[in-house]
Amino acid sequence: MPDDTLVDMKLSKSEQKESQDDAVAEADTQKYPYGLQLSFDNESLKKLPNLRKAKFGDVVTILAAGKITRLSGNETETGVDKDVSIQIEKIAINGNPDNEFSAGFESKKD
Repeated sequence: MPDDTLVDMKLSKSEQKESQDDAVAEADTQKYPYGLQLSFDNESLKKLPNLRKAKFGDVVTILAAGKITRLSGNETETGVDKDVSIQIEKIAINGNPDNEFSAGFESKKD
């Protein structure tokens, strides 16, 4: 049975500082790892009517099916680094999350 526990992927303050270029303003600090943001163009939005109705700041539920397209690993003196790439092939987006679900995504001051 798959594990459907939601995991908060927000970077810690130290991880944010590591990924921040000195020339980047504090307000522009990356809060989540690269590659976790999904973008939908107009043609994609035509296929996802719930997302077309979304307003800025709305929380949505995403259900997706994807295929593992890349597995790699590298062993060094300090340990093993692993990478997995997933190509999302099918997706459903619910624009009306329940209060219990969305409460876990409320903004919190760090």
